[in-house]
Amino acid sequence: MGADMTYQLRPSSPFTAHYALTVADSFMVQMDSAYLYIFSAQLSDSEKSGLESILTQSLATFFQAPEPSAYNLPELLGTIYEDASTGYLTVKVSTSSSVPFVVKDRSSQARFCDLQPDHGFPLRPLKPSIFGPSVTAPPPDATKGIPVLWIQLTYIEGGFVVHLHIHHWIAGASSAARLVEAWFERARLMATSANMKSDLHMDLSSLFSKCKIQFGHRQQLTDILAAVTAPQLSHPDLLHVPGGRRVWAGMDFPPIVLLILLKVFTFCMTYLSFLLPQSDVQIFHFSREALERLRRDVRDAADGHEQIKGDELTANDCLTALLWRSMSRARLPPPSALDSKSLASISTLLTAVDYRTRVQPPLNANFFGNASMDVYTELPMSTFVGSVDTASSQMSTTSYIAAQIHRSIKGTTDSYIRSFYQLIASRPRILDTRHRPIRFQYGPDILCTSWEHIHSDDSLLQLGLPKSAASKNEIKFETVRYMHSEGLDGAIVVLPAFGQKWKAQDAGNNGQPGGLQVAISLTRKSMDVLKQDDEFKRYATWGEAGGYKNKTS
Repeated sequence: MGADMTYQLRPSSPFTAHYALTVADSFMVQMDSAYLYIFSAQLSDSEKSGLESILTQSLATFFQAPEPSAYNLPELLGTIYEDASTGYLTVKVSTSSSVPFVVKDRSSQARFCDLQPDHGFPLRPLKPSIFGPSVTAPPPDATKGIPVLWIQLTYIEGGFVVHLHIHHWIAGASSAARLVEAWFERARLMATSANMKSDLHMDLSSLFSKCKIQFGHRQQLTDILAAVTAPQLSHPDLLHVPGGRRVWAGMDFPPIVLLILLKVFTFCMTYLSFLLPQSDVQIFHFSREALERLRRDVRDAADGHEQIKGDELTANDCLTALLWRSMSRARLPPPSALDSKSLASISTLLTAVDYRTRVQPPLNANFFGNASMDVYTELPMSTFVGSVDTASSQMSTTSYIAAQIHRSIKGTTDSYIRSFYQLIASRPRILDTRHRPIRFQYGPDILCTSWEHIHSDDSLLQLGLPKSAASKNEIKFETVRYMHSEGLDGAIVVLPAFGQKWKAQDAGNNGQPGGLQVAISLTRKSMDVLKQDDEFKRYATWGEAGGYKNKTS
């Protein structure tokens, strides 16, 4: 009832099962992902008890039977193991398997108002660790494996936070979002059901008959990739490394050495972080008007290039180009200290591209598994400097960068995707192939991922009141945030827009700001320089304690 405790969620009839992951899962980056779903509420102890009951019971409905189905995701219950000879991954479920659901009351340490970008969240003034562990990339343990799923419900003053911690080998952001929407849908159905039962609060067949979200399973991707042999295309971003092994944070060492290095890294980040460049995470807002102006400016400048027509560039092409250029400029030495070596170095933008609708036939909209790939775009650092004297000269360069991004993403076709995975699968071991490494940490490269479309509407994330609640207190979903790792540098996350991207702020958006919010991770020194960048300030606003510091002109 709001007190610190841990529920161990298990099926009513335990089972043993193994689930083979796909080539796309097994080739995915080795890391877990952490998502924070933030709610405002004023709850009594009895309402907290009802909330915990509904959340735990509804989550448990996903792994009550060993067979995957449109309503069942039994692999969530398991632990991931790697085949020592091939590197392919399997989820194993035993009769003792369970999903931990942790409940903590931190209302004396955290307030709902502290979770606003204007107050510096997600790194200031609160430490994200209040809500559970941040993103990690632990080397696979051959004996213990890696748990698939972990949940923490944290009560704060004025609300609560649901932390979904799921390994990326099981699901990327889009699949994790579908899981949360389906989970909360079942919670709403249970909260309003008149057919509650003591074991699972309601009959499962009755519950599933009312669920709108039906999953497509990872076997669908395996079947699609195997159905047609694609012509072998060039994949310069893939390296052939016979006898290779898992790489952690770019380091190629035996697993035991990686485990030791991980412990050393954790120790340094905990006790010696003052010796490292201090990192920062800032959420920037690009209003509908700013996005329209940016797209118009970049497209108009692009019409002067022979490479691409301006109207082909999307708003995301334009925004990503602005971010890549501005962040790269912020990382460079001052103009007086620039040398030819710095300007000749190459910066790589790694963009995560979801291919659910790019493969043919397209995957189920609620496909559960990994269905994204990394797309590389390269440019010399000299591209990002250019002239800063006039807006027109800036836009000409930014439009050129946008055109390169557009071309890279457009190349992610059905044939390219098939060829990519068929090349990987053709080799004896999946570990014989790896991505070309990038140097985003204190380096010239940038990681970019967009969550803009993972939740189409915030109504899908509303929970409603526990059935037992006697008061009129409202539980209202507010937003979702990514659990950033401290020390991260050179990362962009476009946050969910909930279908409000092209709506003005406060235009009946149910509290959503409209436009796009973008979380950027940089060293504090580079972040300070970014906030002084004239081109960046023309479109971005951001919050500091006390309100918005910058307004777009």
